[in-house]
Formats: sequence, structure tokens, C-alpha cells
Amino acid sequence: MGAGTVVSCSMPQPAAVGPGPKRIIKYRNHEHDVGLERSRRLIRKSLHPILDNRLKTEKFILKNQTMKKELRKVPIVKSGVEKTNDRETPFVVLSDNTILYGRFPTDLERVAYRRWQGDIQTAISEDTIRVAMDVILRYQYPHAMPHLTMPYSRSQRRRGFHNQHIETIKDLPGLSDARKDEIADLFTVKKGENYLDAGAYIGFGAVRMSRETGPGGRIIAVESDEDACFLLEVNVEANNISNVTVMPAAVSDHDGFETFYKTERQANSLISEVVDSDKSCKVKTITIDSILRKTSLSSINRISLTINGAEVEAVEGMRSAVENSGLLRVSAAGWYKRNGQRISDLIAPKLRSYGLQVSVGRDGGVLAWKQTMAR
Repeated sequence: MGAGTVVSCSMPQPAAVGPGPKRIIKYRNHEHDVGLERSRRLIRKSLHPILDNRLKTEKFILKNQTMKKELRKVPIVKSGVEKTNDRETPFVVLSDNTILYGRFPTDLERVAYRRWQGDIQTAISEDTIRVAMDVILRYQYPHAMPHLTMPYSRSQRRRGFHNQHIETIKDLPGLSDARKDEIADLFTVKKGENYLDAGAYIGFGAVRMSRETGPGGRIIAVESDEDACFLLEVNVEANNISNVTVMPAAVSDHDGFETFYKTERQANSLISEVVDSDKSCKVKTITIDSILRKTSLSSINRISLTINGAEVEAVEGMRSAVENSGLLRVSAAGWYKRNGQRISDLIAPKLRSYGLQVSVGRDGGVLAWKQTMAR
């Protein structure tokens, strides 16, 4: 370097730039977080029943699409609400002048009506939608008439209907069509027959059966639920039916009194394990053999058992009825379970021991008959 040269020892300076981003430091407020989470839980809790009800509604609407189809053509010409023995009771009138009283709809059924209004029979009102549905389920296709099959395939499971409608004679496994036709003919109601309906509910089936058997036949309608029995008697009286005898009792294996477990609707039972209920009362019990003695019937042609798990006891109490009846046919709801076993598995052996032929459906529906049939 030359003399007098000045050397700078300072570091190079960077080019000028604008101010950098500010660094934000968050300080968590524990009390604030706890309050926020509590608010979120309260919101979720308040929304849950709304969302749950909406989901239930949509499932109900979807499940009952075939019911809506039936409600378009059900032969109801009038409906309304009137007092029967000081009780407000919904009713419908059919095209053949049959009048049927029933129960008010649930909230779900009311919502369904509002969705379906304009697309179903115009004579049906919101207050009578439940009665209209029961006309289809219990009058047009009664539980005690398994030879009737709804116009929907089993693969669709006839959604929205009862197990008795899902599994009819046409659906019995392992039988030829010819054999099914023979059984269907056997279970078809004949004029002048005697019929016992255990679990008659509000009587729509009994009214229908009284028409089928005619004045020469006799219907014994047994119902243990007080409210249902009231409507059963109202329906028999309103239609001036003389061949139906109403018996307020529960069918069992002995005569006496037992605890009866109740729910909101028809799922009531003497058997606590098949219903979810915290309500109960004492009811009179009676055997089928005793029923025949009390009604002066020497024999019976048809027995229908829809008594929510107590079919086992009913079968135990019908030995004499079977022995004394020639052309006897029995239908029973066998899909409930007791101690892990289906009712059908419990009653089929007993029915066979009485000398009856028995057929059990996939879902547990039981048909039994005494008449010998061609193979």
C-alpha cells in the first residue's frame, strides 16, 4: 500500500430494508379456555337433541316410503276426532262404512303427515294419520291372516311394516310354491269358523275377522292392556258386531294375576326382558283351555298369538284345545328372545309334541296346523 493510504476497519453495511414483521407472543388464559370449552359443550348439548330428532325424522320418512304408497290408496272416505265415553278419540270411516277408532299420532308421525300431505288420501288428517296407518297394518293386512302378502318383495323387507307383514306364507323357506299355496289355502279364513285372537290390541283385526267368518263364526278377542281394550270394545260396538267376545286378560299358562309391563304403545308384555319399561301393573291371566271353557266353545279353528314373548306360556296352556279341535291352525310371533333363545325355538318343539305340523320362518314367525296335508 502506498504511504498515507487510509484503511477502513468497519464491516460492510447491508442495504436498507423496511421494518420486519412483528413477533406476536400469545399468553394463554386458562380461565378463558375453560369458559370457552364449557360454552362449546353447552352448544353441542343444546344442538344434540335437535340433530338427533332431525336424524330420527329422516330415518322414519325413508323407512316408511312404502307406507306412504299404501296411504295413497287406503279406502278412507272420512276421518275426524270425537268423544267416546268422555275420551277424545281419532277415527276413520272406510268406503264400506266400517268405522275404526284408534290412537293419536306420535310427533314423528305428525311430521311425516306434514311431509306427505298432498301425496296421500285426502280424507286423512294429521290427527288421524296413526289410525290410517293402523288400517293398513291391522285391518287390510291383519296379523292373524298370514296368507295375505303385501305387494312388495321381501328383499325390500316391506319397510315400515310389522314382522308379520315381512314374513308371510309366501316367504316360508324350503317350500315349493305349490306347498305354500296349500298352506295359504289352509290358513284362509272360512265362513262359520271360531277364532281366538290373543293380543287383539285395538280390535282392527277382530273387526276384519268378524266380517270374514260371518255371523256363523265366533271371534274371541283377548287383550290385557286397559287402554287398548277400551278401543277394542269401542270398535266392536261402533260396528254393531255381535260375533266378537272381548276378554280383558293376558293369555298365559295359568289362571290368576301377574305383573304386566307397559310401554307407550303396543309393546307390552308379561315378560320383563322383552320390553324396556319402568311402568307395570297387575293383570288377570288366563289359559287358552280356560278361555274355551268360559266361552262354551268345545273346539277352536284358529289361534293367533301376538303377545310379545308370552307365547311360550300360551302354548303350555292350550293342550286341551289342541286335542279337542279338528282343523286347527296356529300362528305365533316367535322373533322375541328369552334368555338368548328365540321364542320360535322354544314353542316349535312343544307344538310338535301336540301332534301339529310346524313351519318356522327366517325371522321366527311360527305357523302350525293339525290337518294332515299332501306332501
